[in-house]
Parts: sequence; structure tokens; C-alpha cells
Amino acid sequence: MFSPVDTFEGAERAHWERYVGAASGLTRRDYQGFERAAAAALLGGAGHVDDDVALVRRQQDRWFVCPVEIGLRAATGVIAFLETVPDQLAEVFVTPQRRRWAEQTIAVASRPPHVLDESWVVPFHWFLAFAPRDRRVRDHLEGDHVRVIYITQVQLSCRRLEHVSRVLDRAGHDTDDLARGAASLVQWLQAFADEAFVELDYGDVAELFEADELRADDTGARLWEIIQALDRGDTSAAATIYLDVRKQWSHRWIMQHAN
Repeated sequence: MFSPVDTFEGAERAHWERYVGAASGLTRRDYQGFERAAAAALLGGAGHVDDDVALVRRQQDRWFVCPVEIGLRAATGVIAFLETVPDQLAEVFVTPQRRRWAEQTIAVASRPPHVLDESWVVPFHWFLAFAPRDRRVRDHLEGDHVRVIYITQVQLSCRRLEHVSRVLDRAGHDTDDLARGAASLVQWLQAFADEAFVELDYGDVAELFEADELRADDTGARLWEIIQALDRGDTSAAATIYLDVRKQWSHRWIMQHAN
């Protein structure tokens, strides 16, 4: 998520104004390296990492930043994980001290992190925040891999996902997982300014594809074909397309459980 600098408040706004003014924005390679180092420090028991850094972009005369926020992302992940295990088992995985740290970190931030992460795959509901025309394919300037991104404004993403939710609600229980994902994504998007830019980046997942596969990947467009089919009541066509798209991603999903 790239938020306009002028939508932050108080000390946070002052920090990002200074950051942009000093031309301190991370490159994509810097960003990935920083993420990995900071995540390793947190996993190693560090109580805090200095993560007041960001990707920066300019749109006309307005500056936008995507803060790394590794600490907030880690805290959010801890709490999300704890919600999936019984209370009596929680301390087996997360110490009370770590839980308190996560809860305090989230409380101080008072908003979700600017970055959502997923290993090995791009969740299907993420694609539905974008139109197929929002897709960009670029040769990576800092490496050998092709880079695939989708980018649009938050207000447009919310409208699309709200339409998707209505279609899925009418379609019934077979689409519950996709519907829950879309609803959760809308909730995250609504925490940011309408004019912020939301970007879907394949990131390291791109390395699981050959370059020609990435250039030809039409997952976003195919998922919209599913929504259109469901909207007109053609569940057979929707199921056929869905199975085809799942097959395309199946060997990447398997890697989620490989270790």
C-alpha cells in the first residue's frame, strides 16, 4: 500500500516528509534485503527492529510511501496465528511476553500494516481487487527475473471487491472461502485513504515461474471470467475456469507444505 505522505498525522507525517525530502527511499532489492534481515532479527528474539523505512513513489506532485513496518507485520501475524489455535495450546507456540508485545505493537499503531504477505502463492482474492488492465509486466531492473505487478487506487479496489462479494453471496456456499477473503481484503483497504495506491507484487513468488510463464500468466483475467460467469448464473463455466486456474497454481501451493 502506498499512502500519500500528507494523509499521515503528527510525528509520523513529519518523519515521512523528512524521509522523502532526503531521497531516502529503498530500491526493490534494498527492500527485500531489509525485510529478510529484520524478520531474522525478530525470529531471533529481538524485541524491536528499526523499520522506519519505505518504498517511495511520486504521482504528479504528490509523494506516496509504502512503509516496511516489519515489527507491526510480525505482531499482526502472531495475533492472527493465535486466533487459529485453542487457548490452551497458545503458550506452546507463543510466550505470554511475546503475545503482550504483539498486542501492544498493534495498539500503538492503531491501523493495519501497509504490507500483506503470503508465501509461495498469490491468494486468488487479491487479484480481484484489480482489473486485468491494471497488470504490468516489466523486466526487473535489479535482477534477472521478470516482475509482475497490478496497481490501482484503493477506492477502485473497494468497489470491485464489493461487487465481487455481492456476486459470491448470490452464488452460494461453494464460494465461501473466496468471499471471506474478499471481505477481509476490503476491511484492510478501508483503513487507508481512498486515493492511496494498492499494489499487488508477485515478489519472490515470481521466482517459481519461468520468465515466459510470467509474461503469459493471465490469472487475474481468468478469475474475473469466473465472477462474470457466476453473475450470469453460469456455475458450470465458473467451475471449469476455476479448476483450470487452480491447476496452474497447484504445484506452487504444494510448496507451502513441503517442509
